[in-house]
Amino acid sequence: MSRRLLLSGLLLTSLLTAGCSAFTVSTSEGDSAPVKVGVGSKQGQTPSAATPTVPPGMDEVAVDIGPTCPTSISVAIDDEWNQPIGYDGYRLYERTNGALMTVNCYENDDVTPSDIVDEGTGTIFASSGSTLRSSSSGTLPGGEYMTFTGTIGADDVRAIESTESSIFGAVAGVQVEGRLFKITMEMVVKSDDQATADVFAQMLPTLQIGGAALTPPPTLS
Repeated sequence: MSRRLLLSGLLLTSLLTAGCSAFTVSTSEGDSAPVKVGVGSKQGQTPSAATPTVPPGMDEVAVDIGPTCPTSISVAIDDEWNQPIGYDGYRLYERTNGALMTVNCYENDDVTPSDIVDEGTGTIFASSGSTLRSSSSGTLPGGEYMTFTGTIGADDVRAIESTESSIFGAVAGVQVEGRLFKITMEMVVKSDDQATADVFAQMLPTLQIGGAALTPPPTLS
């Protein structure tokens, strides 16, 4: 699958399933700098983590999702990401080697934040050959989240160049003034690209939603 078709397919899939909301990216180094991202209560779950340390060679970037998303999203990134494309509530980032990161925030009609997390993680690993490798659940102000790592099969629309790919990410359900929102962040790279996977393993622990850090999967702690 060509890169252009892959990007188009991901945009269409997200548009059909995620709804809409806009976002711009701002950094402390200006528009040419890399991007950072920033959103979580369920009894027995781990509270949000302490403020993460930004790894060397990365900068924390705030992702401005737009007025339809009521919370902030931030993450530390390096300078290998191209400028994002997308629409209101969705952004797609691509690295020079073809690896991808997507960020979504949209209103959801599930009943509880827990429903969003359960449904979201089930959908992420629903395709043939996909496997959840490691995960961590926790709470955020007004909601819940799960961070995860795993594998997605070659037939998954998100798989890089139709090959088995590694995925790192998070899904959160957050309630704000009686409205429920689903927030997701996914990073995908070919399974044999260990160097980029190592970068993603450093990025995921820096993810913050609503200013609250998310506890990474135990394999990344």
